Amino acid sequence: MEKWHPASGSFGVFGKTYGRKEADRSKAMISEMISSIGDRRGGISQFFNEMGRISTEGSQAEYLTGLEKFLNESYDIRQEGDVRIKGRGFVDAFNQDLERRKDSINRQRETFMDASVAKLNMDRLNLGRKKESELFQIDDLLRTLELEKMKY
Repeated sequence: MEKWHPASGSFGVFGKTYGRKEADRSKAMISEMISSIGDRRGGISQFFNEMGRISTEGSQAEYLTGLEKFLNESYDIRQEGDVRIKGRGFVDAFNQDLERRKDSINRQRETFMDASVAKLNMDRLNLGRKKESELFQIDDLLRTLELEKMKY
């Protein structure tokens, strides 16, 4: 049996006012929205974790492609140097152009490796920022809904 609370729209055995019934329905709908939106947090976390994995795999593939290119170029330089040395008939000949080219390729490799690591870190940082932003938006929406629910 309902208590008699005219200020809240409850009149005991006579029932509730239309406004009270609507407020109760609205409160129930807000509660459903809160639980629905709260469930989205897991989906957002899963999405960004998967995006991070894909980004990491892409960076690793790019890194390996660059490393393969470096190794192919290094191998070609050694072959050219060997051909030049054999053509001259020297056992140990120092080729200044070949050494410069090797140094240049080593610098390119180091630059490439540093750029790959920096790109991977920036991608992770950007994904982390986007994930936090999305989670903060959900938290903000949940707080707003809780405040609206308390008004009823």
